[in-house]
Amino acid sequence: ATIRLPRQAAYGPDRVRYFDEVMTFRPAHALEAHRPLGGVMRARMQVYRALSDFRHRETGITAANTAAITDIPA
Repeated sequence: ATIRLPRQAAYGPDRVRYFDEVMTFRPAHALEAHRPLGGVMRARMQVYRALSDFRHRETGITAANTAAITDIPA
C-alpha cells in the first residue's frame, strides 16, 4: 500500500518568527526526571536564562512559554 500526503506549508513566516524570536528553550523546561544535575548544569541554566532575557530585551519581544499547540502561529 502507498500513502500519499500532500505537501504542507509547515513553516510560514509567522511560525518561523515565533520560533526564532519569541520562544525560549532551556534545560529547565524539561520534565523533572530529565532536568540537568550538578553545578555545571545549574550554571548553564542561569546562562541560558540571562541570554534569553538579553535577547528578548534587545529585540523588544516578550518571551513566551508555549503551553499549547494553539499558541503557535499557523
